[in-house]
Amino acid sequence: MVNYGEIKIDSIRRYGILTGTNSVLRNEENATIHVSRSIAGGIRVQQIEFYNNGMITLDSVGSNLSTDADFGIQCVTGGSMYNDSLGIIKVDSCYAAGISLGTSLTSVNHGIIKVRRARTNGMTITTNHTLYNSGLIDIDSISSHGINITGTSTALYNAGHIEIGAEMDLTDFSIYNASTFINDTCGYVTTVNKLRNSNTFTNYGFLKNRSANAHTFTSGGNTINLGVIEDYTGFISGNSNFDNDGIVLNQQSSSGCPMDSLMEVLTLGTDSNFVVTGIYADHPGHSPVASYDNLTNVAVQSDIFPVTADWLWVFQNIYTGCEDTMRMKILVSCPVICATGDTNYWTGCMETSDWADGDNWSAGVPLPTNDVIIPYLGIRPDPVLMVTSLIHSLELRSGATFGVHTGSLLTIE
Repeated sequence: MVNYGEIKIDSIRRYGILTGTNSVLRNEENATIHVSRSIAGGIRVQQIEFYNNGMITLDSVGSNLSTDADFGIQCVTGGSMYNDSLGIIKVDSCYAAGISLGTSLTSVNHGIIKVRRARTNGMTITTNHTLYNSGLIDIDSISSHGINITGTSTALYNAGHIEIGAEMDLTDFSIYNASTFINDTCGYVTTVNKLRNSNTFTNYGFLKNRSANAHTFTSGGNTINLGVIEDYTGFISGNSNFDNDGIVLNQQSSSGCPMDSLMEVLTLGTDSNFVVTGIYADHPGHSPVASYDNLTNVAVQSDIFPVTADWLWVFQNIYTGCEDTMRMKILVSCPVICATGDTNYWTGCMETSDWADGDNWSAGVPLPTNDVIIPYLGIRPDPVLMVTSLIHSLELRSGATFGVHTGSLLTIE
């Protein structure tokens, strides 16, 4: 069957659509298939690859009266699914899982898959099936796991967007992985539920988790972060069976020197693939405001000053073209340069011009060994020397000023 138009199937005692040997099931661009009140399930795919580039809606499918599982879409016995870039699959209500992939084949999603009100899992992947996602998988209002992955060689590779929640019961798992889950570099996963991994779970992209419950990474599991994880409650980074070689963000506010703020807010792993770029007043900044040294495990800030107290950071993987891998606003009372070695920057954080006030400097009142740098601050005052001071060197940046009060003396040696 190749559909270029509209198919409606309503109130049937078996499957809405059942495929078999030598059959074809294609739903082409702009075509629609609507299945409702089918007792056995919505679409059962076997012996073929089911292709969709149109709209498929499955509503009130399955009833617990059939001898088979009551899925929205079920791929078994040589069946698989290819949802193309314009394809939309909506499972509005089904008795069992919204999508069940249960063969040793491969399915692909480039389009949109939405599952609502499934009485078991949003998506079940088993029996060595592999799913590649570069589109959107949106799962919500279900009674069990968001995505359940089981089987020896079963795998989900995500390079798109997976969103699970926010109406799910928080006692269940957003992702229950007992095989392989890989979130690729440009992959984005956001959940409101806890996670469970007992096999291989690797994040190269961005993972946001808002769960108030623990995230379980069991013994025998291999859970690694090589990307960015925003972990609102700290359960991920606090899990003993978790290795971080990327960036883990916990939601909190910090104040003071930005490097201290950065290190308080970020858990930085041993990978050097990340730069930190600034966004001021929600407008992207094109210059790096910090770099990450994988040898010292320290983020070093550059000499770029924002004009507001709220500093918004963007984390990007420097080896890909992915933009805005993650955004996180960090509140810092005075976002200033942190001193390294004998370098001492004027900050004006006390909103005064007093050279002798140590809180106006990144490393306290300048010492004879200090290389003093006075950058242009814009909204904060430039320094005025009203005492005698001895320093090693002085660098006055473009736009900045330096005043010497009558009777004061600055010696540079």
